[in-house]
Amino acid sequence: MQMFLQFGHGMMAHTRELLRQWAGGGVVLSPRDLTPDQLQRMSTTIAAANAEPLVDPQCYSTGADHYRLVTHAYWGTVAGYPNEVFLGGTRTAELLAALAVLAQSLGIRRHILPAPLAAAVNDDWFAACEAVIEEAPRHFGQNPLLATVALSSDVILDEIQVENVIERARKWAVSGFYVVAETPTAYLVDNPVWLSNLLLSIT
Repeated sequence: MQMFLQFGHGMMAHTRELLRQWAGGGVVLSPRDLTPDQLQRMSTTIAAANAEPLVDPQCYSTGADHYRLVTHAYWGTVAGYPNEVFLGGTRTAELLAALAVLAQSLGIRRHILPAPLAAAVNDDWFAACEAVIEEAPRHFGQNPLLATVALSSDVILDEIQVENVIERARKWAVSGFYVVAETPTAYLVDNPVWLSNLLLSIT
């Protein structure tokens, strides 16, 4: 099993130490927690540790305005066309083209695709995810693609919606999935239904 570390705020020193101890693995970098220059430096550090860098585009909310996130070039398309960026066509292509440029500059060869957070699992959300998946090979070629499955806490608490995601996602032409689970509480989750459905979604 390959271990991936999810990068968070203030974790640069911790990340370097863990990679040194692991002598491999990988790190999912966060544009919300790293400036463009910091992304470049961390990807170089990760590669030097014989590990794999990935980037989570963090497009869960097209209205996000975190001061670091909005400094990244690809976010211009998200901010400029929040209602169009996941509809397929020109704006989806622009977003993926910008992410492909970022990935190339960071030496990334496995790509986490952008996707909105599912407040509810419905046709609109599926269409948004599938528009990105359909367009992605034009920008990332034959490189592996990971479909983001970002689910709100209300969705994860609903077993039927979780099962609908699993059934539909089986048909997606991707190499794997990147599951993002919103928590129903501010910190540690002790809701057994949430935990059970989360495990269901990743197995």
